[in-house]
Amino acid sequence: MHVTAVLDMLGQPFTGTGPVGMSLRQDKAVTKKLLNFHKVSYPNYATFDKDNLEFAGKMRFPLFVKPLHGDTSLGIDDSSLVIEYSKLVERIGFIQTQLKVPALVEEYIEGREFYIGILGNDASEILPVMELDFTNFPVDIHGFMVTKQSRIRPVLNMVPLMLSLLRKFIQKFELA
Repeated sequence: MHVTAVLDMLGQPFTGTGPVGMSLRQDKAVTKKLLNFHKVSYPNYATFDKDNLEFAGKMRFPLFVKPLHGDTSLGIDDSSLVIEYSKLVERIGFIQTQLKVPALVEEYIEGREFYIGILGNDASEILPVMELDFTNFPVDIHGFMVTKQSRIRPVLNMVPLMLSLLRKFIQKFELA
């Protein structure tokens, strides 16, 4: 985020999200509030800071615990997926004390993870759909699949109807 802010202040052109978009994207609670505003479903969540607790709905195990702020997979490992209360408290404590950031706890949703890039502003182009591929690195934790590593690969077998729905969904937010 800081690099984009410096480039923006210097008037240096760059690709990707600008500083405001980066700061919004890095605060996962703000992202969830924006999704809620636009009536997009997301898992129930709670944030845990030493002085502040924010909660949105009743949650059920398994839960996924990660840093509230940040990018990539920093702070995410095999112990991020918790299935019991004692491990939940332990993981929240780790994120708060070791990473020195609030923790985000959300319901775990099993399934595929897709990334969709958009190039341009007014007449934007939707780039090919990419998927975070976990298939080669499974770790079984009480019946739940977690990964130590992953890779991004293009989605070659996406059903045309699903791709059409994704495009319509993205275009809706371009106009917002």
